[in-house]
Amino acid sequence: MRLLLLSVLLAASASAQDAPAQPDPEAGRIAGVVTWDETGEPLIGANVFLVGTTRGAATDIDGRFVIEDVPVGMYVARVSYVGFLSQEIQVTVGHTQVTRIRAELEAQAFDCEPWVHCYDPVAHPRSAYAARRVVYDSRGTDRCYPSEGMTEAVAR
Repeated sequence: MRLLLLSVLLAASASAQDAPAQPDPEAGRIAGVVTWDETGEPLIGANVFLVGTTRGAATDIDGRFVIEDVPVGMYVARVSYVGFLSQEIQVTVGHTQVTRIRAELEAQAFDCEPWVHCYDPVAHPRSAYAARRVVYDSRGTDRCYPSEGMTEAVAR
């Protein structure tokens, strides 16, 4: 009797579980490459996803990606990468076809305030930087000022 009850429970449990979703045989794929617009170099690890869905992919070492099992329809593919401006591309996916896209991302300039990097000659008496203060501005230029110590460096 126990064996029969155990068998019935196992059978009911197995049938109650969801079967894994099968890929849609009519679905298409989106494939492409993401590069830097200035140099044409591939952007490794760029994100490509379809807005409003959970489908997406990251680029490989050659800047290539594939988004599998995309239902037929029109989508907006958003391509993003740290330090670059994001790009949105209109994509139409057909039955069993591979839709190819190419994204060339533009580097993004960060607008930031000038910052100061200081070294304290008391804390680092043998450092080559002990008597210098370097100021970097948003254009990437630097200026070095002699300094008597941390207080004077910060005050300039």
